[in-house]
Amino acid sequence: MGLKQTLLAVRPDYDRARAEGRAVGIACGVKNSGIGNGVAEWGKARLVVEADGTISLYNGYTEMGQGC
Repeated sequence: MGLKQTLLAVRPDYDRARAEGRAVGIACGVKNSGIGNGVAEWGKARLVVEADGTISLYNGYTEMGQGC
């Protein structure tokens, strides 16, 4: 459901609460992984053979506070 439709749906309750003198507020958030919104997602990784013979792996990821 879209943000506008959601705000319109809760408006009567919000207005009533304010008229009663209660402290009210509105908050919204978006949780999305990667690019989203229909955009094709892609990723890359790079392996590097270091001078000492070890291999390093470089990659990217989305960290949204989940503690990866």
